[in-house]
Amino acid sequence: MKSKFKLWGDVIAIPLLFFASIVVIIGILIENPSADDMGGVPKEFYIIMMLIANIVVSYQILMNLNFISITDDSISFEHLLLKTKSDYALNDLDGFSTYLMKPNRTSYDVIYVKKNGKTIRRISSRYYENFTELRNFLDSRLKHLKSDV
Repeated sequence: MKSKFKLWGDVIAIPLLFFASIVVIIGILIENPSADDMGGVPKEFYIIMMLIANIVVSYQILMNLNFISITDDSISFEHLLLKTKSDYALNDLDGFSTYLMKPNRTSYDVIYVKKNGKTIRRISSRYYENFTELRNFLDSRLKHLKSDV
């Protein structure tokens, strides 16, 4: 079984936010506006804010954008951009936990894959169109350790 990204939502928004903030930084550096032109706020403030936004967005890209492939005896995660791949034998894993996240007015499910008592990977319904299928497939092959609502 292979994962399928949701084409609308965070999977598209995260890289777009990253590139948009880069464009804003380049625009500020090219135009070189005075503080008066920017509402009395120095341009350095905007550049620092955009860099902080890029750090946050980069972290989201690194942590969440993985292709997931599950077979009868293994699970693998391949990063969308970096092409790094991690393979785990299902027999070596403790199991998985599920959580219902409620950040604001929305909610989404998250699976935490565990090995030796530690979370090694996170699978979120925010990023995967076939999250329910992935969860059911894992449920048939791994121990469901704990669920929190």
